[in-house]
Amino acid sequence: MVSSHTVENYRPELDGLRALAMLGVLLFHLGITKFQNGFLGVDIFFVLSGFLITAQIAKRQKSENFSYIDFYIRRARRLLPTLCLVISVTLLAGVILLSPQHLESASQSAMYSTLSVANIHFWLSAGYFDVSSQYKPFLHFWSLSVEEQFYLIWPLLIITSAKLFGLKFRLGFIVGLTIISFLAFSAMSVTSANAAFYLTPFRIWEFGVGGILALAAIRVGQGGLLSIAATCAGLMLMIASFLVSANIGAFQYPYLMAVLGAALVIGAPLNPLSKLVLANPVSTYLGRISYSFYLWHWPVIIYINYYSSQDMSASTMAAAVILSFVLASLSYHFVENRFRQPWRKDPATERLAVPAGLMTCVAGLVVFASHPWAQSGWTGRLSKAQQNITEASQERPNPNCNFRMAKDGKTRLCFFGEQGTKADIVVIGDSHSNALAAGLVLGLRNRKLTGISSSKGGVGPFIGADHYRGPGDNWGNRTKDFEALLSESPKYVILHARYAIYWTTRKTQQDERDLRFFLVPSGEAFNSSIEDAQETFRNSMAESVRVVQESGSIPVIVGPVPNPGVDMVKCLSKPVLRNIETALKHCPGFSQEQSMDRTAEVEGFLKDLAEKTGALYIDSNPVFCRPNEIACNRIWKDRLLYRDGDHLSLVGARFLAGKVMKEIDAYEARQPQ
Repeated sequence: MVSSHTVENYRPELDGLRALAMLGVLLFHLGITKFQNGFLGVDIFFVLSGFLITAQIAKRQKSENFSYIDFYIRRARRLLPTLCLVISVTLLAGVILLSPQHLESASQSAMYSTLSVANIHFWLSAGYFDVSSQYKPFLHFWSLSVEEQFYLIWPLLIITSAKLFGLKFRLGFIVGLTIISFLAFSAMSVTSANAAFYLTPFRIWEFGVGGILALAAIRVGQGGLLSIAATCAGLMLMIASFLVSANIGAFQYPYLMAVLGAALVIGAPLNPLSKLVLANPVSTYLGRISYSFYLWHWPVIIYINYYSSQDMSASTMAAAVILSFVLASLSYHFVENRFRQPWRKDPATERLAVPAGLMTCVAGLVVFASHPWAQSGWTGRLSKAQQNITEASQERPNPNCNFRMAKDGKTRLCFFGEQGTKADIVVIGDSHSNALAAGLVLGLRNRKLTGISSSKGGVGPFIGADHYRGPGDNWGNRTKDFEALLSESPKYVILHARYAIYWTTRKTQQDERDLRFFLVPSGEAFNSSIEDAQETFRNSMAESVRVVQESGSIPVIVGPVPNPGVDMVKCLSKPVLRNIETALKHCPGFSQEQSMDRTAEVEGFLKDLAEKTGALYIDSNPVFCRPNEIACNRIWKDRLLYRDGDHLSLVGARFLAGKVMKEIDAYEARQPQ
C-alpha cells in the first residue's frame, strides 16, 4: 500500500480513493449485509499500488538512478515497522483473550504474516475443517503478503523488460502480462476459487492495470466535463461492485467493476467532483492513515466479537470503528511517519541500519509466534476447570478408524467396532456422521458388530447431487462412495449430516457469514437458488434411500443434532473468564426453541420421507433437549457435548450413538423371527 505522497505532483484524490477502498473493506468486515462485496476494496488498493509503484520505478529508470536496494529499503521503512507493531500487539491481546486452539492458529498465522507469505498459508488452510475466519485476527494480512510479493517481482519485470525490449516495448510487455494474469485468474476461478483469490500470480493483472495507467500516462480529459464523467463513472462502478450480488453469474465480474472503476478515477485529472468527494480534508486524511487503519481494524473487530460471542450491535460497531481510528492515527503519526523517513544521513549506513533493525524485529516476532504454536496454544493460561472441560477441542474426529480398501479396490473406508470382515452397519455423510461413527464404537464392540464409515466434510449423504460452496468451488458428490459401501452388504446404512446447512444453504450467524452450501443435480451448472437447492435435496435424499433399500440394506436416517448457537470451546476457554458458570452466562447461544426452529423444516421432510419409504428415522433432539429447559444440553458432568460450534464431542456422540443403537435394537425386536 504505497502512499501517493511518494510520487511527484501529489494527487490528493488518490488518498481519497484509498479512503473509499478502506470504507468498503470496513463495512464488509463489520458484517453490513448490503456490502457483501466490500472486500473488493483490496482490489482497488492493488490497482492504486500498481500505479504508484510503476510511476516511481519509471521515473527513476528514466533518470537512470534506480536502485533495487534503495527501492526495497523505502518499502521496508514504509511497511514493516507498523506491521511489526500490529502483529506484536495483536498476539499479546490473543494471549489474554484467545482459547488455546485459537491462539495456536493465530500464532501460526502471525508467523506466516511476518514472513509475507500469509496468502499462501490461508490458501493452503482454506478447507472445511479450518478455523472460522471470525477467529483469525491475521486473516487480512493475506493482501499485504500479495502486495509485498508484488514489490519483489515488479521492479525486476519493469527494469528487465525495458532492457530487453526497450522503453517503447516495455508498455506492451506489461499489457501482455496483465492480460495473461487476468485470463489465468478467470480460468482458476472456475477450478479453484481459493487459489484465484489468494495467490499473487492471479492478482498481478490488478497491479498491471495501475502500471499501464502509469506507463501510458493516461489522462481522461483535462479536469473538465470528460474528466468529471470519468470520475463519476469510476465511483459508481466501485460502489456498485461493493453492493452487487456475489452470484452475478461470473466470478470475475465484480472484480472487473472495482478495477475498472479505480482505473477511471486514477486516469481522470483532479476535477470539481473529485475535489468534492475524494480530495476534501476528511477523505485525504483517512486515505493517509488507511494502511494503519487496515492493519488495526480487523483484529479490533475480531476481538470484540470474540469476547462478546454475539453479533455486533450498532453501538459496538461504532466503538470498533472509533478504536480502530484512534489506533490507526497513533500508528500513522508516531510509527509510520517516524520510520518512513531515512534513519541515517549516510546512504551507506542506511543500507545497513534498516535491514538490520527490521530483520531483528521480524526474527523476534517469528520466535514469539512460534512458541504458542508449538506449545498447543499455551493451555496453562486456563484455570484447571477450563482445562478439564475443554479437552474436547483436542479430540481427533474419529480416533478408532482402521482404514482399509473397500471391495471395489478403489475406495478407502474406516472400519471400527469389531472390525471384522463383514459389515453390519455403515455410516455415510459429512463431518457430523464422522462424529457419530466415533460414538458408535463402544456400542458395536459390545454387540460384536463391525462398522464402516465414509465421511467427507461438507458433503452430505446425497446420491446424484453435487455440492457447491460458490462459483468454481465444487466439493463433489457421494454417489461412488455409496456404491463402495453397499458393496460391503451391510444390514443397516446410517445417513447422518448437518442437514439444515444443505436445506437453507447457509451456516449459522456464528459461522462465516457468506459460506453457503448449495446442492445441484450432478453435472449441472452452479445455481444459487435456494428453492432449486431444496428440490435437489428432496430428490437426492429420496434417491439415497431408494438405492439403499434396493441393495437389500435398511436405511436409517439420523436427524440433525441441535445447534448450540455458540462455539462451546471458545465460550469456555477464554482466559479472562476463568469461572465456568461466568463463561456460560457470557455466551448463552440459542434457546431450545431457537435450536428446534432452525431444523424443524428439514426434519419435517426427513420424517415424512422415512414414513413414506419405510426407512427408520431417529430424532436427535430428545437426546440433548429436555422439556421445559431454556436451552438444549451442552455439558454433562463437566464434559462438553460439543467440540466446537456444531460438531459433537466424543461424549456427545456416545449419547447420540446410544439412542441410535437402542432404536436399532428395538427395530430388530419388532421383526418376525
